[in-house]
Amino acid sequence: MNIITTSDYKYLPQFNALAASALKNSPKTHIVCRVINCAKDSLIHFSNVSYIFDDIVLESKPNIMGSKSLYFRKQKDLPSDRTPKYNKIPERINNYQTTGRIYSELQSYCTGIKYDTLFTEMSKKNGIFVYSDVDALICKDLYDLENALESNNVDIGIVTDRQHSESVEEFNSVFKLYNEEVNLKTGGLLAFKKTETSLRFLEYCKNNIDLKNIDGDEIVFNEACTILNPKLLSIPVTFKDEGGREADNFSSLSYIWSGHGEVKDFSSMYDKEVKKYLKVADSIL
Repeated sequence: MNIITTSDYKYLPQFNALAASALKNSPKTHIVCRVINCAKDSLIHFSNVSYIFDDIVLESKPNIMGSKSLYFRKQKDLPSDRTPKYNKIPERINNYQTTGRIYSELQSYCTGIKYDTLFTEMSKKNGIFVYSDVDALICKDLYDLENALESNNVDIGIVTDRQHSESVEEFNSVFKLYNEEVNLKTGGLLAFKKTETSLRFLEYCKNNIDLKNIDGDEIVFNEACTILNPKLLSIPVTFKDEGGREADNFSSLSYIWSGHGEVKDFSSMYDKEVKKYLKVADSIL
């Protein structure tokens, strides 16, 4: 199992927690992190991590207004705002999330360059390659995810939106993407089995993505699905636990906790777990 992720200097603590959690809970998992404008002496030498250095010069100040319409597909039942909702806004713990849909060139690049990294790494070796946002925590061994992609004869695994108002609880390879029941939920967790189709898929995405559009990763994913028609596997929400409505109700049974959206700023449960793994990471220095 290979995890691909991207980090700039601001998110190195999140990456260190991710790497430490994987080392403890899924020790056979190897992580490839594309680090953007990070000095080598700022990085921890984890035994389960390889770094790719990318020194591209980009504007880091949020100054681009994002689009509210992310997809060319039918989306009448898809909520326009996916960030967690609260009955009462909790106290802010950190300051990661920008206001509204404003973002920077750097944020957009870090989001979209994953296809280039995935294609490069998958071209080198066989296996399962999982893209994860850098703010994830690995809570259990990812063998079940690896086994599901191998045994279901699929090209790509995705996290999908709710079906019939119920969370996806089991792996499912018998569904149609982008109908009124099943939609791509996020590009924050994508799993690829190395096949001819998945390689062509990633090559298309890396060659056609708009790296200055923060929604470009999902737009180009949708286009590639339409053109190449890969075999897809729906991944259970336990592999991208976002903490529920209050973003502070993570399950101990989940494989991956996600820092998606406002979670990093407001969830004390997630923040406590991050700090636990940062202590582990600090001991490696």
